[in-house]
Amino acid sequence: MIDALIRAGARLLPPGHRDRWREETLGLLADVHGVRRWWYAADILVKLPALRRSLSARPGRRSVPILAGLAMLGTTALIVGAPLLATVIGEDNAEALFLLAPLGLAPAVVMRATAGPRRPLRTALTIVGCGFGAVFAAILIALASAAGAAGLLFGTLIAAAVLCALAPAGWLIGTTVADLRTRRTPATLSAAGLLAGIGLTLVLFCFGVGLSRGGLPPSMQGLAILGLAVLVPAYLVWSVWTGLRLLVAPGRGTS
Repeated sequence: MIDALIRAGARLLPPGHRDRWREETLGLLADVHGVRRWWYAADILVKLPALRRSLSARPGRRSVPILAGLAMLGTTALIVGAPLLATVIGEDNAEALFLLAPLGLAPAVVMRATAGPRRPLRTALTIVGCGFGAVFAAILIALASAAGAAGLLFGTLIAAAVLCALAPAGWLIGTTVADLRTRRTPATLSAAGLLAGIGLTLVLFCFGVGLSRGGLPPSMQGLAILGLAVLVPAYLVWSVWTGLRLLVAPGRGTS
């Protein structure tokens, strides 16, 4: 009777799992006798629907990691190319491209934020702030320009814009430090990401100071050059490596 119930229950599972589950279950029950055998069988059959849902669950869509990988490679072109093309497209256009480049991190931010424990508020704030901080920064800078290059309102808007622009850099530093600690990704990749986040922070800080003062003071120009010298090679390594990992092996996730 029990053997017949187990064989009938196996039909609830996906075809590729039925035979193995039936054989393993019958083998387990063969070592149990009397009333305990009925209790074991009942317990197994009650849990069968949950097992079916688990085995039938579809893996995450591959399109999301692919989009994240392509966007990551796109940010490489903008962050590395914008400073180099400043003399061709103009400094204002180069600054706009550089400021918006971290927007390409948004798909990776979404992947990382939704992969952990379910914390809706924290996840939403991470996605909005770190994923789209560059957009908010551009909007605030436009509002500051409209308000005029003077006064408390201008300074407040510029400060808020810099904080929004720094959010993706902060996310990059935080995630790569966590990866170095947990060894989720190769140490070289995480170190490159950490250096890129530090370099991006220095450059954006100097950018904000330059906006608020109508130009970067000579005493801070060396800091801006140092930030770019760290950012460009480190971000080139991190973003290309991470982008290719997402394209080739989506299951590895982001760094």
